[in-house]
Amino acid sequence: MLIRNDREYFYKYYTADTAKLVLENCSRKWSSPQEFNDPFDTQFDLFVLEDPEAAARKFLEVFMQKLSSSDPIPGSSCSSAAAKMEQLRGLIRKHNISFTAEMNEKQLSAATESVQRFISSKDSVNEVIREWFRYTSIFCVSETNENLLMWAHYAQNHTGAVIKFLSVREVDSPLLIAQRVIYSRNMPRIGPEDFASFSVSPEAIRERLTLTKSIEWAYEKEWRVVAVAEDKNKASEISPFAPEELGAVYLGCKMAETDREELLEIASRKYPKAEIYQAQKHKQEFSLVFERIY
Repeated sequence: MLIRNDREYFYKYYTADTAKLVLENCSRKWSSPQEFNDPFDTQFDLFVLEDPEAAARKFLEVFMQKLSSSDPIPGSSCSSAAAKMEQLRGLIRKHNISFTAEMNEKQLSAATESVQRFISSKDSVNEVIREWFRYTSIFCVSETNENLLMWAHYAQNHTGAVIKFLSVREVDSPLLIAQRVIYSRNMPRIGPEDFASFSVSPEAIRERLTLTKSIEWAYEKEWRVVAVAEDKNKASEISPFAPEELGAVYLGCKMAETDREELLEIASRKYPKAEIYQAQKHKQEFSLVFERIY
């Protein structure tokens, strides 16, 4: 499995009822983008800065520099454009072809036409991406378990729980390919630098749209695992996880005693190695402290 991060664990906030289902069934929900609480989350089209010649000049400048360089080309293993450029550079070296890093008007004109075609096709590209999102399942996690807002929103006013999921290589945990969400004041847009860095492939565009959110959500410190739904008729789905992936359970400071007892019983029965913590209000700060139960 391709590993995209070096984190050992992530956190997921749940209501008490959902936490019980997750623990009892050893499964977790992957969501469709259409279900997200943020109406802007993956629900916007690609915006292209319409300056074809500037984009073409920037692309050619970087293109020529990379062809004449011996440095590895970023993305050559996953980007078809970068991979083809790596092949072209190999041919130039193999056949000792004379090469200059200076662009000419003919090259600029051809590159400008290519950029213009991309800009003209943006509506169809957006349609393809919207269709792709219909079949996309996303598992959202956080790198923090102590955010008061998320305890209030996703853990039902601190009556729910947070589950710590481990990234376990031995069981090919999906969290090994989780990617960090980027928070921005502006929606993603395609400019000259994107053409120069080969970031206009459908895969690269989908990734930017999937992993970019408004800066208002930065407190969530979110990471995402993005996959194509197994059932094309239902992007939201329940997927099992290995018991080894469950590292700890944190019980909310306002959790009902009945929910607490049920969760403790399930955890001790099905996840004997998992750590269990009880959240409590800090006596002198606006924060939580977690007391280990077992």
